[in-house]
Amino acid sequence: MGAAADPNGCIVVNEVTDADRAGERPFSEALLGTRLSVVGAGVSWEVVWLLDGVPGWFWLTRGELESVLPTVLAPASAVADVDQELVGYGMVTLYATAEDSAHAVEDVERLLEEDPALAAWDGAVDERAETRRAQVFYAALDVLFSGVGIVAAAVGLASAFNTSAASVLLRSHDFAVLRSVGMGERALRRMLAYECVRMAAWGLALGLAAALAFDLWLYAQGGISVRSFGFVVPWAHVAGAVALVALVLLASCAYALRRLRSVPLLDALRAD
Repeated sequence: MGAAADPNGCIVVNEVTDADRAGERPFSEALLGTRLSVVGAGVSWEVVWLLDGVPGWFWLTRGELESVLPTVLAPASAVADVDQELVGYGMVTLYATAEDSAHAVEDVERLLEEDPALAAWDGAVDERAETRRAQVFYAALDVLFSGVGIVAAAVGLASAFNTSAASVLLRSHDFAVLRSVGMGERALRRMLAYECVRMAAWGLALGLAAALAFDLWLYAQGGISVRSFGFVVPWAHVAGAVALVALVLLASCAYALRRLRSVPLLDALRAD
C-alpha cells in the first residue's frame, strides 16, 4: 500500500474498535499526507493509506486492537529503537503452506536451532494442527453442554408433568362435587386444561427467566476476554422449550383426565 516503500510511512486503521464506539470512522482522506508522532518516542510517520477496518490478513484480532483511538500500522524498521511500551505490539510473521504441516514445523524448528542467525525467531506454529485441536475441543464442549441440556430438559419436563398432574389429582374431590351438580364432560376437560396451563405457564416463565439470567451471566463473564461476541437470545431454544412444555401439558391433561374418570363419583366424595 506504499508504507513498505516509505520507511517514514504508516497506515491508519480508520475504525474505532472500542465496545462503546465500535464502527466509528473518525478520519477522512484529509488525513493522508499528514504526519503522526508518538509522544516521547521521537519518531513520526506520514499517513500514506487509510483502511476502513482491521484487515483480514493482520495477525491481531479486533479484541487485541481494542482502543478508543484507531490503530496505526508502521514498518518495524521505523520503531526498532523505540520503547515497545510506547508503540504497542511488534512482530514479524511469515506464513507458509505445506502438505505435511507437522513435518514442515519440525524442519523449521530444526533450522532455527542450527542457524545462530535465526536465534531471534520465536519458532513455528502448526496452524492446521491447532485448528484440528480447537475443533476437537469445541466438539467435546458441544457434546458436554448438549448432554447437560438434555438431562436438564428431561428433569424439567418430568417435574412439569408431575406437578401439573398432581395439582389436578389432589383436587379430585372438587371435581367430583362439580360433576355431582351437573358439570358436563366438556366443561370438565376445559377446567382441567386451565389448571394444567396455569401450572405449566408459571413453570415456563420461571424457567425462561432463570435461563435468561444465566445467559446474561455467561455473557458478562465471557465479555472480559471475548469482546467480539454480542448478547444473543437463543430464540430457537426458547421456541423448543415452549413446544416441549406444550407437549407435556397435553400429556398431563390426558393423564389427569383418565385418572379422574377411573374414580367413581361416589367413591371420591366418600373418600373425602
